[in-house]
Amino acid sequence: MERHGTEGKLITKVHQVERSQTLWLVLDAGRLLRARANGLTKLDYAVNAALSLAQVAFYSGDRVALLAYGRKPQQRLGPGRGVPHLRALIESLAQVRAESFEADHLLAAEVLLSSQSRRSLIVWLTRRRRDRGDTRSNRMHRNDGQAASRSGGNHGPDRVAQPRRGGARKRPGYVPL
Repeated sequence: MERHGTEGKLITKVHQVERSQTLWLVLDAGRLLRARANGLTKLDYAVNAALSLAQVAFYSGDRVALLAYGRKPQQRLGPGRGVPHLRALIESLAQVRAESFEADHLLAAEVLLSSQSRRSLIVWLTRRRRDRGDTRSNRMHRNDGQAASRSGGNHGPDRVAQPRRGGARKRPGYVPL
């Protein structure tokens, strides 16, 4: 890109593609990825996406690392490049199994932060949990300006307790915390 400055001097800017960057593929293997769609599990789709991203990164000369986790880390592969590292990545991804429990995302973030010290691109492959179109962990139902309490009982552990008859009028909508 060339242009003339205010004093009639030529100004040149040269842009270069960054090479040798690190790409972290963080793969959730919790119970939500056990769901099936079109004959494959959500985890199968996530593994395919991770391999596709890794292939593009290797082609671009970047380093690729992997962290696959459920309740605890299942597979961890440090940054690397080249055909031997691609084989190790494929082998690690082949050993990832969906768990029957929720994944521990906080533990995965702690492991990731302790595993890398350089600036990196982190691609987190996961599925958000939805409860009636809303995430349970970061939203609550609102009744007349007051957050409703969660109750086990006959509402179930994932349901918001409803007001009793004669109680406050229910307002539609959810409020982020």
